[in-house]
Amino acid sequence: ARGSHGGPTLQVVDTEYSADAVEWCPVEGWHSVLVCGTYQLKKPDSKPGEDPDENYGPHARLGRLYLYNFEEQVFAPLTEIQRLEMAAVLDMKW
Repeated sequence: ARGSHGGPTLQVVDTEYSADAVEWCPVEGWHSVLVCGTYQLKKPDSKPGEDPDENYGPHARLGRLYLYNFEEQVFAPLTEIQRLEMAAVLDMKW
């Protein structure tokens, strides 16, 4: 299989929410570490008898920040180090 940029797919990770931002660590000696930010909009809960599509209340912004380590190996080169629940992560910078 080929990735969207023409290179081989090394690993597939299910982040549950939409992965929106990825950044490699710029610090010398830590270039194998990367973070991935995700987001999901959750519709407000509807009351019994209400049409869920007509509930115009505010959506909850869910998100997660994943910290990974990348090692060049044949199987599973990406290892999750940590994850943090937070509001939607739309952009990030080290």
